[in-house]
Amino acid sequence: TATGTSVDVRNLARPSLRVAALLQDLMATSSLTDTAASADAIIVGVGNSDAPWNITDDACDGPATSIDLVPWEEYTDECITTEVERFRPTFDAVFRRIVELRAGEPTILRTINRYNDWIGFEGGGVPPEAVEISVSYNVAWNAMICETAEANDFECGDVGRAFNGADGRTASGDLLAPDYIHPSDKGHERIAAVLVELGFAPLVD
Repeated sequence: TATGTSVDVRNLARPSLRVAALLQDLMATSSLTDTAASADAIIVGVGNSDAPWNITDDACDGPATSIDLVPWEEYTDECITTEVERFRPTFDAVFRRIVELRAGEPTILRTINRYNDWIGFEGGGVPPEAVEISVSYNVAWNAMICETAEANDFECGDVGRAFNGADGRTASGDLLAPDYIHPSDKGHERIAAVLVELGFAPLVD
């Protein structure tokens, strides 16, 4: 709509997709690799399921994954940094693989980082200390994604800032659906606006 160009949209989203699984698919799945190789514009949004409180091999609390049972006192700045940095090589490989599949063809390459769906989550049983940890984690995670993307000629849409403000502490509010996990229609419009603001180079000036 912003460019007046007709596009064929292919939504290959998968629930709870982890970044390692995306990389594996990009290396081995012909349907995905063929689609990426032929796409003039590619948007990557992945990794929300890789948060340390969702997985059982993280450096902070190991096997704990239930919010009610997570030992939040073990979430130190050090373990958060360790967790974020261990995903950097995988994101780097995803972005590099997509660039490789495009084989030098002009392509709109974009990614988005994550918003915080814990701030303002009423009735969810999320303790205050967990909210503070989520803020610290999101800030570090979002910086890592954008740094890695930009190193591979992707532009990064800062959805975290758009939903949660410059300091990451504003509640997402009505940008999220009633489940307070997925974006609402308004939230999707906000994400689209973030991407539109990045422009459409190199295909459209």
